[in-house]
Amino acid sequence: MISLDTSILVRYVTKDHPRLSPLALEIIANNACFVSKAALMEMVFTLESVYRKSREEIVTALRTVFGLTTVRIESQGASAHAISCYADGMDFGDAMILASSAGADKVATFDRDFQRRASRIAATPRVEHFKV
Repeated sequence: MISLDTSILVRYVTKDHPRLSPLALEIIANNACFVSKAALMEMVFTLESVYRKSREEIVTALRTVFGLTTVRIESQGASAHAISCYADGMDFGDAMILASSAGADKVATFDRDFQRRASRIAATPRVEHFKV
């Protein structure tokens, strides 16, 4: 099994490079692959900030990676939950923190937007905003 870096994932989903995108496809198609939560988070950041992709396009890209038969995702259940929360409007990093906190009584934050977005979608565990 090989672990995939964000650069491979981004080239695979964007198909924007004439030499590297086909190589990314070949790597993924011909190997048992592992994708870490960190690589997913970095992929979302790159697609948002560098490629200026819409949330819908990014959700499609994430679900494409999830659907690859040669790919195993770290903490698949938590990662899938994070994608659902992101699709519902949460920041992906916040969504991954929330999804990775299963079993906790609550998530503590100083980030009011995180708390509001989590509350809006009735996310669990509950996100509690601590005022400064």
